[in-house]
Amino acid sequence: MDITEEDIKKLLQDAINKLSKLFDQISIEFEETEEDIIQISDFDSLLHDIDELIYFSQNNRESNWSIIIKLRDTLNKEVQGDTEEKLLTCRKLTAEFLLNLYFIIAGIDDEEKHINSLVNMWNIITEVTHKQYSEKQDLYYKNTLIVEQHRKFEEMTDLLQTELIAFDINLFYCEKLIHFIDNELSQNQLVFHMNLHFIQQFINNSFFVMILTSTKLFSTAKQDKNFGFDFLKNFINQSCKRSDEQIVQSLRKVSGGEVRGLINDGKVLCKEIENIRNYYLAHYDIMKIEQIRKIQLDLKLFNEIYNVSVKIFEILSLKRFHRLDTAYSNLIKFQGFEKIVCQNYLLRGNGLSDVDIYLNHLRKNHLIPKSE
Repeated sequence: MDITEEDIKKLLQDAINKLSKLFDQISIEFEETEEDIIQISDFDSLLHDIDELIYFSQNNRESNWSIIIKLRDTLNKEVQGDTEEKLLTCRKLTAEFLLNLYFIIAGIDDEEKHINSLVNMWNIITEVTHKQYSEKQDLYYKNTLIVEQHRKFEEMTDLLQTELIAFDINLFYCEKLIHFIDNELSQNQLVFHMNLHFIQQFINNSFFVMILTSTKLFSTAKQDKNFGFDFLKNFINQSCKRSDEQIVQSLRKVSGGEVRGLINDGKVLCKEIENIRNYYLAHYDIMKIEQIRKIQLDLKLFNEIYNVSVKIFEILSLKRFHRLDTAYSNLIKFQGFEKIVCQNYLLRGNGLSDVDIYLNHLRKNHLIPKSE
């Protein structure tokens, strides 16, 4: 059934009437939780009218009604980006258009109230649109796993995120400290050599932690034991909505293809350090101690393990972090999954870190420049 211009006038009036009822709510700061805001039924009805106005303005080129022409010109000029961004921008612009009309009709001349109303309405529209698109995402965990397993999946991915952030922190500190030893101490002398003992011990301990973390991440799952990527992959396959053949097939492609290959790559990288874990860290095997002591480790290996782990985690987290909320989604979009999800953002920033401050102290107070 085609929508006539008369229909659109009624729709516009209906939208403005709904906006007038919501105005007192929209114009003040909400104290409810995000979920409460999104579930406001009147706002959902208003959003439906907004979508109808967008559709009519973009698909009825014959309308000469000045209001529709103005809305159409605004949308055509401003809207860019992918599908979700386009819809969000259209909704925001149309909502602003309606709010301006309502202020004119109601005779409201309060710039501060107008700005507050617009910002709060945009925030609601942003979260609602984000939620609606999450429900359409292929392989998004809430669409892929049975509801009863959502909480457990979230706990698992939280744990892996914490482990990867800690892994990266150890890499960051070790890179700084080893660079200092290799590139500055070789050219200088320490006044007090005891100052180097702390650095060496810290590096040793960090290597031990990274060995344990690596072997845990790439351990082979055995029923309810040995949690790691292999365990999470099996959990996803066992907890998916098996009645949906499309989901089953999509997961089969993921777990049986790229993820399996990446996990195998990680296991190969961990093969030698697994011996250190088994024969030296977890238990002493006196028959293999000499063999273990001959193993040479460097940060390059741990960086490779970490990089493979981030790739696996991004796939197996089933877009949970990508669709967490709009702010987090945008951070990942512009700065990458690794930086936002798997690193300490403040530590990796451009400012002076705590280890930089410590090394500057050593440079200033405990280094003797090498004589020419």
